[in-house]
Amino acid sequence: MLIGKQENFALEYTFDEFFDQTFIASGRFIVYINGFSYGRKESDAVTFGVIYSELLKILELSKVNQHKNICLTSGKIVDFYYDKYFREERKFSKNELQYFSCLLDNHVIYEWNPDTALDDGNMIMQVIEKGFVRLIGFKPEDEKIKRLHSILVNILEFQNIISTILSELEHIKGKLSP
Repeated sequence: MLIGKQENFALEYTFDEFFDQTFIASGRFIVYINGFSYGRKESDAVTFGVIYSELLKILELSKVNQHKNICLTSGKIVDFYYDKYFREERKFSKNELQYFSCLLDNHVIYEWNPDTALDDGNMIMQVIEKGFVRLIGFKPEDEKIKRLHSILVNILEFQNIISTILSELEHIKGKLSP
């Protein structure tokens, strides 16, 4: 099922097999940002038990009232993230990385759990800004960032897409219960 518009922001999921009544299922989960897909398209690409809780967290974070506009481009955010977690030789100063860590720790910038949804080396980050969610998709590779795409999505539209997926997953989960 596809929720949203692929050319802007959408989430797509399919189920291949249900393993038990606790909503452990295999399938695929794809995130679209500006028409570019992030996530493995093969069947059995993900397990849905954890995706549900991650989507709940993503929705909760979008409802926090302390949204700020940060003056960092999507490229700079990804560059900071990559520097903090992957680079052997740092590009940024300790103070700059502390500032970025503070944004991560306070969930101003949030990394969607890659093991949960994508598991193909691609990553998604969200930045909650006044009235919008900035979604950034990228793939780190060696010392470079590949496939960087970002979009600003109206916060209500974003919340509606996430809520719709959660409702659909709840509906399916309800059918599984004994």
